Amino acid sequence: MSNHLDGLMAFIKFCYPESFKEIKSRNLINPNLFSPFVLELPSDVLSRVNKFVSKVYDIKSSPAYQETLPLPEDFDEWPQTPSILTCFDFHYSDEQGLKLIEINTNASLYLPTILQRCAQSDHCIPPQFDSLFDSFSQAFQLRKGDEISVFDKDPENEGLYFEFLIFKEWLTKKGYPTNIVSEQSYPSDAKANVYNRNTDFYFESENSKPMRSDYFEKNKLFSPNPREYFLMADKKRLTPMREQLLKVSPELAGIIPETRLFSEFESAEALWSQRKKYFFKPSQSYGSKGAFAGKGISRKAFEKIFLPDFIAQEFCPAGKRTFKYEGQEHTMKFDLRFFTFDGEVQNYGSRLYQGQTTNMKTPLGGLAPIKFV
Repeated sequence: MSNHLDGLMAFIKFCYPESFKEIKSRNLINPNLFSPFVLELPSDVLSRVNKFVSKVYDIKSSPAYQETLPLPEDFDEWPQTPSILTCFDFHYSDEQGLKLIEINTNASLYLPTILQRCAQSDHCIPPQFDSLFDSFSQAFQLRKGDEISVFDKDPENEGLYFEFLIFKEWLTKKGYPTNIVSEQSYPSDAKANVYNRNTDFYFESENSKPMRSDYFEKNKLFSPNPREYFLMADKKRLTPMREQLLKVSPELAGIIPETRLFSEFESAEALWSQRKKYFFKPSQSYGSKGAFAGKGISRKAFEKIFLPDFIAQEFCPAGKRTFKYEGQEHTMKFDLRFFTFDGEVQNYGSRLYQGQTTNMKTPLGGLAPIKFV
């Protein structure tokens, strides 16, 4: 375990002793997940993100926006509550300003971001925990003693399983018995309230049939859920969102890069000729799954992904910062993650890395707190 993780492990041991036992015995924390650095950014970045997030949530609820890509009838009405643990990921540099990369309705890393910040401080009473619990309470309309499940396809083999363990202990301590459920143990072990980390966003796979049935028959309340994913996180939504923003705030609309479906281009050749200005990804991807930089993609790889549902997003390079560690300089790319609920920013952090896309493999990279100056 790296030295800069000692304080973090001590903090987890103190606050979440049951989780700590398993985290320690199974070595569940990747040492490259937490960076020793702090990223400094201008304070107006936070101000612009707050305004942008607020406007996006306003637009999400508007009929004009919803009618651009009508909601499938199956989840037109329910549930109306926003999703817990939604996040907005951005790139930022002094030259290009703030650029949205994606919105994610089942984001990871909220708890690790708080834990790291606490471990690097002399004391810690983080309001982010209160904000997070308030969002759980609203999304699930919780009453004391209500049960919650943290659900994913195969939680124990997820790289962030330790976060699931802490969610379980944290919520149980607050009086809401919580368990961790996999596809294999669903539905027998699933409670009425399901914090959904599964990335089958519309419950479309064969293995998701029980979840799909429970969702559409309203047997269980899922957060996040297909309705909120469709409105916020499906990348086909980025263009209508930008168009609606242009009507109320052209300045904020510029934060959303140009985004087009492959099917909107005249031909594969037309897109190939412009490839260097775009980043390619599936419309329902998350993180960097299936993503390619147009300037580096081979013709063979391009032809394989030339599918109607892929998107071409204006290439907005990640910002860079140089940090010193033990006398040596390390230049890192970074992205920004802002966690939100119902139009409010709850929490934020950055991810430092080297390479083409965000990863947790860079020595001294990983999560880093943001200091606005």
